[in-house]
Amino acid sequence: DFYPQKKESVYYPEGETSLFLNYRLNFFKKEREDIYNFSSELGLNFKNFLFLTESNYSKNDIESEFVRLNSSVYRDFRKEKQRLIIGDFFTPSDPILGSINTGGISFSKNFRLDPNYVYRPTFNVTGATNNRSIMELYLDGVLIRTEEIPAGQYEIKDLYYYQGQRDVEIIIKDIYGNIERHIYPFYFTESMLRKSESDYSFNLGFVRKNFGKESNSYGDPILNFFYKYGYTTSLNLGISSEMTEEHITIAPEMAYFKPKLGTLSFKSYINDNKKSDNINYSLILNYNYQKSNVSYNFYLKNISKDFVSFSYDNKKNNLRYEANVGISYYSLIFGSVSFNILHKNLYENKTQNDLYINYTKSLFRKLSFSFNTKTAISGSSFFESFINISYHFDKDSSLFLRNQETAQVSSNSLQLSRNAPAGEGYGYRLTAENKTLKGGNSYNSITPYFEYRTKYNIFQGNFNVEKNNKYVDLTASGAIIYLANNLGFSRPINDSFSLIRVDSMKDIDIIANNEKIAKTNKKGMAIIPNLNSYIDNTISIPIEELPLDYSLLNKRIILSLPFKYGACLEFPLKKVYRYEGFIKIKEADKITSVEFREVKFKKLKPNTSINAELDRCKSPLGNFEEIQEGIFFTSQNGYFYIENVTPGSYEMEFIYDGKIIKSSIELEDKKDIIIELGDLVINLE
Repeated sequence: DFYPQKKESVYYPEGETSLFLNYRLNFFKKEREDIYNFSSELGLNFKNFLFLTESNYSKNDIESEFVRLNSSVYRDFRKEKQRLIIGDFFTPSDPILGSINTGGISFSKNFRLDPNYVYRPTFNVTGATNNRSIMELYLDGVLIRTEEIPAGQYEIKDLYYYQGQRDVEIIIKDIYGNIERHIYPFYFTESMLRKSESDYSFNLGFVRKNFGKESNSYGDPILNFFYKYGYTTSLNLGISSEMTEEHITIAPEMAYFKPKLGTLSFKSYINDNKKSDNINYSLILNYNYQKSNVSYNFYLKNISKDFVSFSYDNKKNNLRYEANVGISYYSLIFGSVSFNILHKNLYENKTQNDLYINYTKSLFRKLSFSFNTKTAISGSSFFESFINISYHFDKDSSLFLRNQETAQVSSNSLQLSRNAPAGEGYGYRLTAENKTLKGGNSYNSITPYFEYRTKYNIFQGNFNVEKNNKYVDLTASGAIIYLANNLGFSRPINDSFSLIRVDSMKDIDIIANNEKIAKTNKKGMAIIPNLNSYIDNTISIPIEELPLDYSLLNKRIILSLPFKYGACLEFPLKKVYRYEGFIKIKEADKITSVEFREVKFKKLKPNTSINAELDRCKSPLGNFEEIQEGIFFTSQNGYFYIENVTPGSYEMEFIYDGKIIKSSIELEDKKDIIIELGDLVINLE
């Protein structure tokens, strides 16, 4: 079974209340113009509902303006992989209908809510063997699994791989040396649904008007939906539609794949609008095939002259049809090259044929070369080319040399850059460019950019010192969060986030997904502002940074968070107390060591939890259990050693000279690695 298995150790938090406010201050100055911007995003998670609202305030020398952007309530149903949105949203993108900013209600399937879920077609096969055997499974000649199987039926389930034509080969060797070989061609595709799987989105509301300029401007009502269904392993059927007062569009579709042939999809649009007296049509045909290091594609779009939807008006575009044919090839030695020819035919009896060529090659481990060109074969005259040579000093620092040629300008640039880390640190980009116009004029510019990430903010600056285009662009951004009765400050919340607590340990590094993100403050707390929703995030702390007298249940937490969700997590620590001393008996002015005895102990006032004050944060790892009672042994001279107990008053009991002796012992709280108790003398008189 190749189906991805969920890890049992992953923590899935839900139901917590969290609040965050992202803010961004921007100052832009160009010549005599000064522009100030303040943008914000407020997010509230409450009982698995997420409220999000965005706004922007801008001011220049003439006017000021405040605009509300999107405001929405989200409810994700993770198990069912469904998302409900009430408020503002963008409808799913469509090749003809586009994506529409809408205010209303949306209900959609969202496979991203479960990244382990496989909704694409998978390879499955059953067979049988007469004897106990060894099965070897190959994919394009590469061994991917070896299994010992008993006599009888066997099954291979849910094998999934990267897109393209693959040969699945099964070799079975039984205990007598007999060999069976089976080869199954299969086409893996990312564009289709597996059998009986469905994908859908239903959207009803009012079209947003003047988005970014007006806060509450809504226009005509609109209904938009699509539904796709995996009818068989190789055939998908679907329908989509867009309806407003001005037009209605209905679009049935079909997708099919077959080994050795690839995938073919067909979508037909039937459109009725008030700007035309006739029913209008559009057709999209798409074919893809990939085998090993070669791929082919063909695309055709035909559309009626009077086809009008909300976001597409062919009366303006005047397109009759367009077609694209492409081929690409890749090899480790040669590199990657692709050719595409685009043909456009307009209703004005104009045609345009364009050729696109892209080539990329890694010359050495750190050096790469790429070339892109676009040229007109017929119809109009234009030419564009782009050459890029890049050298990567390490994973963060790079040097780029670029040349760009167009019909109007020739440009050469040199860029040195360093990516800012995910945690605290800095990054920069320095670009020097020369532009030469075809008329002969030449311009030089230097554009430095910097980014500095602190514990609480990100500061960015972009400058241009070109003679006729000087500007300064400065930005400061950050976030305020409220989570588990704690108010904190951090860098902007990009997706999900977490408040981490490591007892009261200061300056402990918090590592998220192999990146050092933050250090704990004097309360032992740190904020991780950049976790990914729904996928597994690994958070850890370095054990070597903890004091020697502390014990950690586990240095790693794996968690999967909902969208824009805040979780408070605890790494349970326990101070390890170690005590040593000597037990002696005083009887008739004679002191005798209690040697080689079993001593029972029991705490007089037990605690319910040593982490009781930390219960506001969840501990997926569990908590330490305090040792309330146990035994230890004495040795020569009555010496004893005991650890993993907490300070307090204990009763101890042992047998001496045939009698049960009971006494109390006080374990003190000291900072010593081993706390010396000295001689514990029990007076029997």
